[in-house]
Amino acid sequence: MPGTAGGISAGPGTWGTNEFVEPYVRRLVAEHLGVGAEELVSHVSLRDDLAADSLDLVELAVALEGEFAIVVPERVVADVHTYSDLVRATAALIRARCAETGAAQPPARVRIATHTAGGSFARSANSQGSASVALSRA
Repeated sequence: MPGTAGGISAGPGTWGTNEFVEPYVRRLVAEHLGVGAEELVSHVSLRDDLAADSLDLVELAVALEGEFAIVVPERVVADVHTYSDLVRATAALIRARCAETGAAQPPARVRIATHTAGGSFARSANSQGSASVALSRA
């Protein structure tokens, strides 16, 4: 359905931030909680259904901070109950950060990959200047 990501509406004035954020949040939650991405539906409870404890949620908040260059306050972690709460809270924190910095858009991610005879080289970067490089040999 247009305007939704996993059943989560972007809402007016959010320039589709939830749709931008949701795939990254899905990957992080699946990795950190050891669950399948298909289990992450909007109404699933992080604590009750996915058995996330307070340490899991703090580690998830730290991962979100690293992924999106945001600060996730403790009160936000305490207020998040469902997967959709987490997506909306993350999107709101990104929008607030963009408003503070005067950015017109949410942070962008770029992946550049080239292939050479000896292997491949890949570089990923986001708009905050964070980058990662990977070199693999064929």
